[in-house]
Amino acid sequence: MSLAITFITGFLAGAVLTFIISFFKEKQKEKEHEKTLEYLKNSFASISLETLSKTSNEFLKLSEQVLANRTMEGAKELENKKNLIDKNLDAVSSELKKVEDLMKSLEKDRENKFSELSTQIKNLNDANLRLHETAGKLNQALSGSKARGSWGERMAEDILKFAGLIEGINYVKQKRSENQKMPDFTFFLPKDMKLNMDVKFPLDNYLKYLEAENELEKKDHREKFLHDVRKTISLVTSKEYHREENSLDYIIVFIPNEQVFHFINENDRGIIDEALGKKAVLVSPVTLYAVLAVIRQAMDNFNFEQNIKQILTSVSKFSEEWGKFIKTMDDMGEKISAAQEKYTELVSARRNKLEKTVNYIENLRQEHGVENAEKNITYERSGNSEKSGSERR
Repeated sequence: MSLAITFITGFLAGAVLTFIISFFKEKQKEKEHEKTLEYLKNSFASISLETLSKTSNEFLKLSEQVLANRTMEGAKELENKKNLIDKNLDAVSSELKKVEDLMKSLEKDRENKFSELSTQIKNLNDANLRLHETAGKLNQALSGSKARGSWGERMAEDILKFAGLIEGINYVKQKRSENQKMPDFTFFLPKDMKLNMDVKFPLDNYLKYLEAENELEKKDHREKFLHDVRKTISLVTSKEYHREENSLDYIIVFIPNEQVFHFINENDRGIIDEALGKKAVLVSPVTLYAVLAVIRQAMDNFNFEQNIKQILTSVSKFSEEWGKFIKTMDDMGEKISAAQEKYTELVSARRNKLEKTVNYIENLRQEHGVENAEKNITYERSGNSEKSGSERR
């Protein structure tokens, strides 16, 4: 029992001692571990500082090199950009110089144009004054119907000349018709047809309309003027120019003023239709020229057609005479061919027979020793010639 207790006590004391020893060993190991860690920390710190210093130096060197390269590249790029900017500035300066020159030229041209415009405006004002004076004189001159008629006829003649029509060939002026009516102009058309024209235009109420100072007066004179136009159309159509032989059913009524013509159309378009219903065609200077151009073209086409017909007739006669000539030549050819056949027959057959006879006679002559008659004849002729010569001597 005491042995057991001693064993247990010794075991416990050993265990406690072992624990204490182990504890101190662990403490020692911890201290050594801490020292090792401290050493490692110090060593790592020293190594880190050294490495960082080396790395920093290398980084600085690399940075300096890169910065130097970048600086050189930047300097080159700046130089290139400077050159480009200089070129652009030169181009801009050149363009600005051109623009400046152009502006100076435009300014100079503007001054010249303005001066010319001022001169033209002054001339236009002078022309307007002269036109106003002329219009006043014209109004006075055209106050009578006879003066208006003469003025309208002169304008019509100017248009006729401008259209290329010739008096006495393409038209006649104021020729009395069979019923003693006298249109102002008569135009010659193809196939002996005729077209008559009168120069008629009322003007009194139109001038009063232009001089009216209020709308009521204008309306009154406008209505009177349109009534005068209808009255003039009725007067012209009552002359019945179309009843003349070879005259067209329509007559031209010439209004020698574009403004008056347009005034009629603007204020009463029915007048044109009414005139056409009465076989009268109202024309202004412009539309008259168009009508005359059609008339001249028709005459030219008709004359061309007539010339073509004459040419075709001449060609037909030539063809007929040519046929007769060919027939005569053929007949003569047939006769010449027949004569040629007779001649060939005579030369071939008859000649052969005659030559046989002549050869037979020649053989007989030679056999009998008869001299050639041709030689005797030649001898006699030469003898006679000598005798005649001696006699002459």
